[in-house]
Amino acid sequence: MWGFHTAEEENPWWQVDLGEVAPLAQIRVWNRCEPESMAHRASRFRILLSADGGTWQQAYQHDGTVFYGYHMPDRHPLAVDLSGQRARFVRIQLPGKVFLHLDEVEVIRADK
Repeated sequence: MWGFHTAEEENPWWQVDLGEVAPLAQIRVWNRCEPESMAHRASRFRILLSADGGTWQQAYQHDGTVFYGYHMPDRHPLAVDLSGQRARFVRIQLPGKVFLHLDEVEVIRADK
């Protein structure tokens, strides 16, 4: 169904600490798709990167199109190319007072 779900809150986010600053190739995001009517909630998500967990840089903002994941016929995640940007912390955040819920997030390290 989904991997995590926040309450309805201001600018909800999910993040991961990679343990060290690393070059990143890609982030793959699988959306919550059950019920399918909930998939639109993540359509404006942002990816923020940080080396220290205090200063953040926006690396991506989704364009508003609905994307899906495991439980839909294509079973493909949304793949965001990060072209070797470096970070220790990766945050996915939604603007506004909303719910944030996704099925899975995969952070792919770039070759050194």
